[in-house]
Amino acid sequence: MTMVQEPLTSLEDDVAATKRILDLQNGPCILVAHSYGGSIITVAGMDPHVAGLAYVAAHAPDVGEDEGNLGKKMPSATSKQEGAVKKTADGFTFLDPKDFYDDFVADLPRAQAEFESRSQIPTAAKVFTAPILTADG
Repeated sequence: MTMVQEPLTSLEDDVAATKRILDLQNGPCILVAHSYGGSIITVAGMDPHVAGLAYVAAHAPDVGEDEGNLGKKMPSATSKQEGAVKKTADGFTFLDPKDFYDDFVADLPRAQAEFESRSQIPTAAKVFTAPILTADG
């Protein structure tokens, strides 16, 4: 198993990071994604190394769709709660640590959820409006 650490700076950068790791693999790969990662694997799934895609609580967008519009069709707990998503002055988003457990990981032990709330990587807000230009499937 190999994991990809996306830079979360743009959809294009995140797909490039995924393809970089795919190029290092010796055989067919299954891409697995959660949340916004569904958009990443939808595009990266066009790579010849990819044998299949698995979406775990993730969107599976079609060409022309973007995360923001999909979120409006299938709202999450964070989209329903005012102020759950915070934004930095330079355009990155993160989930408010005080709401993280209830809104995002209520099925985890509290200590793990608290660690994850403080180790989350801010995501460029523009990833949520980047349309999918190519899609596998």
